[in-house]
Amino acid sequence: MASIRNFLVTCSLAIGVSPIFAEIPAQLYLAGNENAEINGTTIGNWQLADPLVITTGSDIVLNAKNLEYFKLSETKGTDNNDWSGFNSGVWGPGDLVAERHFGYSMPFGKGGKQFDCPWKGDWTIEISADLTSIKYTTTTPAPEFYMLPGLDNFNDEKWKMEKEDGVQAYWIDVTDENSLSDKWVYFAIKADGNFWTNKYWQIGSEPVLNESVGCVYQTDGAVKFPSAYTGTVKLVFENTQQWGRTVKVTFFDKILEHKSPCTKLYVAGSNETTVNGVKLGNWNIVSPLEVELVEDKFTFECVNLTNLDISLRRAKSQDQDGWDLWKINRICPAEAITDSNIGKAIALKGPGEGEEAAGTTTVPYTGNWVITIDKDLKTITVTEKDAVYHLYHDGNWDNFVQDKWRFEKEENLDNVYWLDVTSLPSTSNMNIIKDGDWNHWWMSPVRPVDLNGGEMTWVYKLDKNPEGKCIPDGETYSGSIRIEVPKVAGSNSVLKARFFPSFIEHNSEGMPTGVADVLLDENADVEYYNLQGIRIANPEHGNFYIVRQGLTSKKIVY
Repeated sequence: MASIRNFLVTCSLAIGVSPIFAEIPAQLYLAGNENAEINGTTIGNWQLADPLVITTGSDIVLNAKNLEYFKLSETKGTDNNDWSGFNSGVWGPGDLVAERHFGYSMPFGKGGKQFDCPWKGDWTIEISADLTSIKYTTTTPAPEFYMLPGLDNFNDEKWKMEKEDGVQAYWIDVTDENSLSDKWVYFAIKADGNFWTNKYWQIGSEPVLNESVGCVYQTDGAVKFPSAYTGTVKLVFENTQQWGRTVKVTFFDKILEHKSPCTKLYVAGSNETTVNGVKLGNWNIVSPLEVELVEDKFTFECVNLTNLDISLRRAKSQDQDGWDLWKINRICPAEAITDSNIGKAIALKGPGEGEEAAGTTTVPYTGNWVITIDKDLKTITVTEKDAVYHLYHDGNWDNFVQDKWRFEKEENLDNVYWLDVTSLPSTSNMNIIKDGDWNHWWMSPVRPVDLNGGEMTWVYKLDKNPEGKCIPDGETYSGSIRIEVPKVAGSNSVLKARFFPSFIEHNSEGMPTGVADVLLDENADVEYYNLQGIRIANPEHGNFYIVRQGLTSKKIVY
C-alpha cells in the first residue's frame, strides 16, 4: 500500500496537481461545450449546476461526439454561472492535450487542467479507475491550416499547408518570391469546409530566417512581410482550442522536405554520469554529448545516472541566453518515471515554453539505466540496466575483468546473484563490487566469514577493515556464493551473502535454509571449526562447532 501511495504522490507532484491518494470521489460532474454528446447524452452549454454525472470506482470511458472542451469536477455550481463552486473540485489532465499524446497514458489528477481537445470532433477518452491517468484517441482528422497573404485569400487552395503525420506541424513551400512581399501574413484554421474566421494568427514582428518566431493570436500591430521570399514555411501548433496561444512559425531560406527530421540529440548532466561510454561534462550545454539516431531510435546507455537533460539543440554559451535556448528545446517524459512505468513506452513532453516546456529526465534512484527515444520523438522508454557484481580479493585486484569472479544473476529474481568458486585461497581482504565501480562496494564486518551457509550482512564501504583473514589461514574455499543485493547502493545499504560449503543449484527455491539443514556425508573425514571459521584439531565438550564432512556441514554442540 505504501508503494502505491508514494507512486500517486510522485505522479501528482510531477504534473503540478494536488496529491490524490487521500480520496477518490464517488462521482464526477462533467460540463462542456454545447451540443457535445457524451455516451449518448447531449450536454448543454456549461451546465455547471446540472452537469452530466460520471460514476467512478472503475475505468471510465467517455465516447464523445462534437466535443471541443469540458471539465470534470467533484463539485457542482450553485447555478450555471457559479464557476468558483465548480472549479473548486476540478480533476483533469496534467498537461496540454496534443496529438503526440494520442494512444498513450498521461497523468491525471485533482487540480488538473480543463480538457481542451486538440480540435473539435469525435473522441474516446479513457480514465483509469484510480484517477491517475488519462488516454485519448480520435477518428476526426485535424483541421486544415492555411497561410494567407491577406485575408482576401480564404478560398485559394494553393495556400493550404501540408500536415505532417502524427504531429501538429504544418508545411508550405513558397516558390513565387513576390507572393508574400508587402502583404499582411495570416495563419488561419479551416474545419468542416469553413474557415473559423475568429481563429487566426499574425506575425508580430519581422521574422528572422531559419529561426522560429511567435505568431500571435489575433494580435494588433502586425507587420507586413517586408521583402521577396522563397523557401519552406513550418508552423507548429499543438492545440487549436487554446485561444490566445502563440504558435511557432519558421521561415526557412530554402525548400525543405516536409517532415521534422531529427538525427541527433544532445545530452548534458553530472560529471559523475557516463552515457554511451562518455563521462558528461558537468552540465556542459555548449559541448554536450551527441547521441545519433540508429535503427530508428536514440539510445542512451547510462551508468551512475540520477538525472540528465536531453535537448534538440546545443547552446552557444553557458550564460542565461544559452540556458534559455537549451531549456526551450528540451524533451523529457510526460510523467514521472516510477516503478510502475519502468520499461514501458510513455509519451514525451517538449520542446516548448510555458505549459509545453520539458524538464530534466530523472530516474527513481541512482544506478545504471537504458533510455530509448523513438525517431519521431513521440515516446521514451526508461529501463533499468542489469547490474554486474564481481568478487574481488587479494590476488585479483589488478584484474577487474576476470569473468570467473563475476556473479550470475538468478532468473526471475532481480536482486539475487550466484557465483561458483572452485578454489578461493586464504585472503585478508574480500569485497563485492557493483559495476566495477569502487564507489559501490561491500565488505563483511567480521572475519573469518561464515563458509557454512549462514546469512551474513555485508556493510557498504566499511570504514575500517576488520582484523584477520576472510578465509581461515591455510584454508581453501570451494562452493556456491549467493548474494542478495540492495536496490539502491548507498551509505545505509546492506548486502546479504551466503557462502555454501558445496556447489548447489542456482535456484533460491531449493536453497538450504541454514547450515543445520545440510546433511553430512558419512563416508568422508570429519573436520571441526569454531564459529569464527578456524579449524579445531581437538574439539572440547560443551562447545559449539561447525562440523564439515565432505561437501556438507552442520552446527553442533560437541
